[in-house]
Amino acid sequence: MFNHIFTRLVIFICVLCVKPRIRYNYQLCTLMTMDQFGNGQAVQHSVIGRNADWHMVNLIEHFQSVNAWQGTKVIMVHKDLNEIDDLKRMFPDARILFCHFHVIKWLRGAIRNDKRYGTYPINVLKQMDFCVANMVYSKATCGRIQKFGLSW
Repeated sequence: MFNHIFTRLVIFICVLCVKPRIRYNYQLCTLMTMDQFGNGQAVQHSVIGRNADWHMVNLIEHFQSVNAWQGTKVIMVHKDLNEIDDLKRMFPDARILFCHFHVIKWLRGAIRNDKRYGTYPINVLKQMDFCVANMVYSKATCGRIQKFGLSW
């Protein structure tokens, strides 16, 4: 059903695992793909018992058995995924990247709770948040460089 997206070169796979809820201790793992034309869609949903290596290996083996995955260049994961080594082993030519929303969230927390260098004053923290948001959500690279240059 979803195999028509794999007639073109698949360059991107996004692996999302939703945290299990208290009532149901199962985790939904979704694989989404994107081709070189920017067309993307979910290609596989799996309910797994918990976030474990053998669950991820089974999930990826099933994905690889029914899809042409050899052209995959990038795999994006969120920060809570523990099976990154399995993905590296099963997709040897692909780069593993973290979702930038999770990286920004982690960066803000690291800046605010820095034990090594101390905490910055509140006005500096606000400027850092503003600078990070401008760099991430800027429409063009030149806009980011101009805004960053004006700040310093």
